[in-house]
Amino acid sequence: MKNLEIDEFVSLHKSTRSAILCGNGLSINFDGDYGNIFSRYYECHKSIFAETNYRVIGNKIFQDVLKSNYRAVLHHLKDSTEEEFYRIFTDAYRFGLSIIRNDSLVKYLYDNEKINKLVFGISQIDLVISVCESYESKGPQYVNIEHWTILVYFYFLLSEIDDSLYEFPSDNTFIKLIEVGNQSTHKIGGILDYNGKAVVNGFLIYYRFLVAYTVFNSGKSVFCTDLDRLDNLNIDGIKNFFSLFSSILTTNYDYIIENVIEREAIHIHGLFSINRTEYVFNQSLSINYKYKEYGFSDMTIGDYFLFKSFLPIASNMSKGKNKKIHEFQKNFKNLFDNEKINVLTIFGLNIENDQHLLRNYLLELFNANVQKPQIVYCYFAEEEKDSFNKAFNEVITFRDDISEYCRNVELCFVKTQDILEHYFSV
Repeated sequence: MKNLEIDEFVSLHKSTRSAILCGNGLSINFDGDYGNIFSRYYECHKSIFAETNYRVIGNKIFQDVLKSNYRAVLHHLKDSTEEEFYRIFTDAYRFGLSIIRNDSLVKYLYDNEKINKLVFGISQIDLVISVCESYESKGPQYVNIEHWTILVYFYFLLSEIDDSLYEFPSDNTFIKLIEVGNQSTHKIGGILDYNGKAVVNGFLIYYRFLVAYTVFNSGKSVFCTDLDRLDNLNIDGIKNFFSLFSSILTTNYDYIIENVIEREAIHIHGLFSINRTEYVFNQSLSINYKYKEYGFSDMTIGDYFLFKSFLPIASNMSKGKNKKIHEFQKNFKNLFDNEKINVLTIFGLNIENDQHLLRNYLLELFNANVQKPQIVYCYFAEEEKDSFNKAFNEVITFRDDISEYCRNVELCFVKTQDILEHYFSV
């Protein structure tokens, strides 16, 4: 590991061909609402009913099941007060606690391979633990918004567990919503596993709309003209910062890089499309705004297991009009084949829930036989630095020759505050 001062960071990138991978930490610099997602949920929830579109293709039974599941959740939530709405997440936390505090249940799930432990050490249980620990230590607004979805998977998994081992919490609005959004699933349920039942659940469809509408940010994610922190930023300095990189990748759905920074970016987790109907897993999701339609069907909204693993694979294997999505290997391979990249800087990205990106990048580094590769991670707090270093080592579980190569990738760290002061501050 190597710590870089800002002058060393600049010198490194001026002397090499490098790429940058950005996360939500970039967008937060341009508008405060990107760091305020959870507390805006209720405000955005009220707009979903009249300002969104949900289309489904496929056979009539499949269409009826998904549309019925989703409409049932909308109907159930239509007259919710703000207090009733946010109780859903409190009850989701209570549901999570009932799982992780049941040692016999957790042991049973591991012993019977009902849950999966990924090669980099994360299982579905770990995401539930993360939800509960964040809720308890800081509050619901600090829970990773993508982790809530794993609890829907657990509902279907635990529905088949013997009552002597587990009973669902009573008077739980979160569980009630899943049940409401499951009323029609029995018509196709015989061909679905726990992942499939979760993905067609009305609440999860609704939650994708909720997150996307909130991130849409009253159109600011597309137009980027009313971003509330623009006047306090050095736009020319930010453009100079991005000029250090030959290629830009982002997990964000907004157009800030294109509209403000005036560079093209590869959106590896999807992007708001404009007046274009796209289907992923036979579903098209979009927002109506100022006489145009903004789609987000290909956006990766949710936990790793359901939405960054199962859904892309299931959709990419589907026939018909479905869009191919999230082919990370191709994105990274192009960096080496076309751009000859040997340094990757990661900026504004919490590695939690995105370890697969790091793992895929390392594998493509090896496949391209990149000489003396480096990864630079921008960290805001010391614990982020430690978390990334831990994740870096945990994802290296390849065969011996690949793992040896990956362990020799030089890992560097630079303080995000130094970059912000040097390039972003007025």
